[in-house]
Amino acid sequence: RILETVGVDALTTNKVAAKAGVSIGSLYQYFPGKDAIFSALVEREMEKNDAAFQAIIDQNRAAGREAVVEAVISFVVDFFYEKRTFFSAMLPEMMKLRRTRHVLIRRHETIGNLAKYLKENAHELRAPEQIDRDMYVISHSIAGVLQTAALEDFVHHPPEQLKPELVRLFNGYIFK
Repeated sequence: RILETVGVDALTTNKVAAKAGVSIGSLYQYFPGKDAIFSALVEREMEKNDAAFQAIIDQNRAAGREAVVEAVISFVVDFFYEKRTFFSAMLPEMMKLRRTRHVLIRRHETIGNLAKYLKENAHELRAPEQIDRDMYVISHSIAGVLQTAALEDFVHHPPEQLKPELVRLFNGYIFK
């Protein structure tokens, strides 16, 4: 909440401790500094999304790959939109975090779950032998669009406009 209201530069461990209702010493027992707090925030969001991502795949599996892709893209766009203030504040900080590599590996594993699902219908894929690399490229492309949209507060391209375009981008790149 503090991050979203005052931004990264004005966020201090003292403000976090006060908002949490704990002493600064207690906060430092768990978080030695702002980097640790930021890393924990990012990891918490990823943990929530890992389960949601897999649930989306499982819930839409019977409806077919088009439904899975649309549901995944919709979830990701909605997530970026709902957390746009968080992303606007955190994006510049992400590469500074010590645990960024861990976060990127974790993100790759989440994307790998979708790739695993897509491999079940390899005959529909443009290049089944390179689906992991293709998922890397398309997921980073979509993330780039959404990060820019978050930084722009989705003013130029609201979520409902972006969703079908990102589905088209994904389908055009991944499938025959």
